[in-house]
Amino acid sequence: YDNLILKNLKGRAGIADETASIQHMQSDLLGGLIALSGNVSTKSDVPSFNMNIGLEKVHLEETFKNIGIVKFLAPIFSSLEGVLDTEFNLAGDLTSDFSPKLETLKGSALLHLITANVHPESN
Repeated sequence: YDNLILKNLKGRAGIADETASIQHMQSDLLGGLIALSGNVSTKSDVPSFNMNIGLEKVHLEETFKNIGIVKFLAPIFSSLEGVLDTEFNLAGDLTSDFSPKLETLKGSALLHLITANVHPESN
């Protein structure tokens, strides 16, 4: 939902028992690759999600510019240029328009900066 353009998308998706799931989803994204697995459930009064996300060799500037939640979770990316790999798991509740309720987010992340430079105008 960040107006991302996914190219060469492959994987499996299904809906069962009020839960939409994706498995082994992969796509070209932000100059690199994204891998996704997870689900969105509407079984309870408050919808919830659980996602495992892997990004490989994506460009920091494009990631910050195009993925809204990164602006909230990692604002330092606005000052960096380079390439990163990351794996993270996020879970939480969703609003009525299926946006994450930021105050309910929980998870873990591993970030590997392959190359990173501070923007010269930030010095």
